[in-house]
Amino acid sequence: MQPSPLFIKRSRATVLCGLIAAIAAVAAAPGRPPLRCNTIDDMLRLRTIPADTMIEVAGYHRAGDGGGGVFSYSDAAESQPDGGTVFVPTDLPGRFLRVIDPDGDVYAEWFGARGDGDTDALHDDHAAINACLERFGKVKLLAKTYGVRGKPEHYNPDITYHAIDLGPDYRIVGTSRTATTIKLLDASNPKGSAPGNNYFNMLANRRFHESAENVIVRDLTINCNFDGQNKHTTINAIGVRGGGVLVERVNFRGYGTGRHPETGSSR
Repeated sequence: MQPSPLFIKRSRATVLCGLIAAIAAVAAAPGRPPLRCNTIDDMLRLRTIPADTMIEVAGYHRAGDGGGGVFSYSDAAESQPDGGTVFVPTDLPGRFLRVIDPDGDVYAEWFGARGDGDTDALHDDHAAINACLERFGKVKLLAKTYGVRGKPEHYNPDITYHAIDLGPDYRIVGTSRTATTIKLLDASNPKGSAPGNNYFNMLANRRFHESAENVIVRDLTINCNFDGQNKHTTINAIGVRGGGVLVERVNFRGYGTGRHPETGSSR
């Protein structure tokens, strides 16, 4: 199923126009040698950029981490920075704009995801995944374990938490259900209004009063990691309100029912 035409809602239109202009700039300057940087931070610190020169970045945090790419620079651009496709230079006016194939996959690594949830590093990737979904309405997750901790729901921050946002027409696609995992990191232990009075959803509607219609989640594993928590919280893999939802080739692991730490009663 192809992404909805809502892919270019107003909130994304300005950035997409800039990205299209960047692609045009690549075509307009054949043979011009690019500037090369190891990381996004290295690019942001550039102080001199020849006209019509593209910037090749090897990685977001380090070379080869999947978050690099090709960027153009415009000293007149004023697009809202998003940490993945639009960046503000440290010492120059304007913006760096990521060059994107409008029909290709988009990646959480572009927004800083590390996918090291099965190592001792244990970075929380939920914000990067959600930023990619907010910008594009879709995300392609690589053959990695993406560790998440979550955030309070805006409508009831003391009780219900979730990690990954679901919105209308969102697409969350992994490499395969044996290769890509979204995992709740150990000791996340979101707290409710009282001991044992809390639910955690790995994937859930981004807004309480918004229906997440036509969501697709496929080719990954959702590991709720109940045994890695204090077990006072009921953990669900997916909680979605909306019609036309498709979940296919997805493994659910580690979900469980939380119990009050003193009385042992469950929610």
